[in-house]
Amino acid sequence: SMRKVLATDLDGTFLEGNAQMRAAVYRTFAELKNEFPLIYTTGRGLSAVRQLIDAYDLPEPIAILADHGTQIVEGRSFKEISALQ
Repeated sequence: SMRKVLATDLDGTFLEGNAQMRAAVYRTFAELKNEFPLIYTTGRGLSAVRQLIDAYDLPEPIAILADHGTQIVEGRSFKEISALQ
């Protein structure tokens, strides 16, 4: 069977709305993480992504594509996924 993921940008997408709206969305995706694992895609650098995850209490992604796709890392450890690099 095909595995589903949600790949989402951060700016203008996952960071939009007021704090209450964002919290509801983040809770939903945290609850559905086994069914719809998250991948963050962004033009931002990895240090900025790490700061956003902490500042907004974002759900943990399985992977992050940062720096316009030039950095591909694991979502928890931020270790490079060399097979994809």
